[in-house]
Amino acid sequence: RTIILRIESADKSKSIKSFANNIGLEGLCFETRHEFDEKEKISVRLFFFGDKVPMMRIQAKVIWSKIDPPVNRYGVSFTGIEEEDKTELSCYIESKMTK
Repeated sequence: RTIILRIESADKSKSIKSFANNIGLEGLCFETRHEFDEKEKISVRLFFFGDKVPMMRIQAKVIWSKIDPPVNRYGVSFTGIEEEDKTELSCYIESKMTK
């Protein structure tokens, strides 16, 4: 299934749309044409397209980047996630691993 991201940063004037390439309980990776600095703090809204998982808003920090024009790849670590969201995310990940 597709996980749509809305990424917000104090350094960006508007939110950026992307898709999660890989997601776990500790973080995720995504691609974008926009640039982020390592250690930059961001807010990520996750929308689970086609699933019954509710939208989540998670605080995160960029921990790695791979600049490969025209696309930049980033890995982020979750720094703030509500316990309810963590439970939902864990159930989502488990359901995808068993298929």
